[in-house]
Amino acid sequence: MEFEAVYDAFERIGGEETSQVAREYWENPTDEGRARYREMCVPYYSVNKTGSTEWMSRILWKNETALWFNGPRNEHGQMDFREKLKNIGCPVLLMVGMKDPITPPEFSDVIASALLGSDVNYLKFPECGHGVVGDKPAGALSEIREFIGDFQT
Repeated sequence: MEFEAVYDAFERIGGEETSQVAREYWENPTDEGRARYREMCVPYYSVNKTGSTEWMSRILWKNETALWFNGPRNEHGQMDFREKLKNIGCPVLLMVGMKDPITPPEFSDVIASALLGSDVNYLKFPECGHGVVGDKPAGALSEIREFIGDFQT
């Protein structure tokens, strides 16, 4: 997790104030900061503003877990599995939304380049955010079906 890239992505997509809210939350997670982050930043996870936002009501927002886990000095900032990716030997479908602020496309570029021993189908969706299936369900599900179908023959 490269937090500066996340802040830059939020600025590109949502402006300076949105980037600052993300920075304040991720650098020093608090209940108040998380509430502001949910209000200001989470809506930018999706590009499709005409789709249902009902999914947000199904999220179990566990602040105590998030505050312990999130941020560069916490677990989230210390996990780094990039070196292990070269050990994956099976085919991989990697889909990224080019307007994803929380896992910006450059993160997926790193993942794709690290999957050395795999057959990688790397797809970039231009008008998608964090949830490719939510933003472009027909296109994303078609790609998933095709990828899975390759193993049925």
